[in-house]
Amino acid sequence: SFLKYLTLTVSGNINHNLVAIARVFGISRDNVAKMLAYSEPPGYRRTAPIRRPKLDPYVAQIDSWLSEDKTRPRKQRHPAKQIFELPSPI
Repeated sequence: SFLKYLTLTVSGNINHNLVAIARVFGISRDNVAKMLAYSEPPGYRRTAPIRRPKLDPYVAQIDSWLSEDKTRPRKQRHPAKQIFELPSPI
């Protein structure tokens, strides 16, 4: 939690030993080092771009449908089921 993160960074700023801080909070030394490296939690960071080998052939068609659907009335738009059941790659 953020409170644990905050108290851990305060403990690190007082120059406590990493092992002692890890013992007190019940987390690994690696996590303590990461927490002390950042002033606030960095969150999730993706290491590689998303790969969608089955969807890639259809992306252009789906994008064109969705851009056209913005101007159509609600009942005339492409439903998710129709997009899911695409016939073949273009």
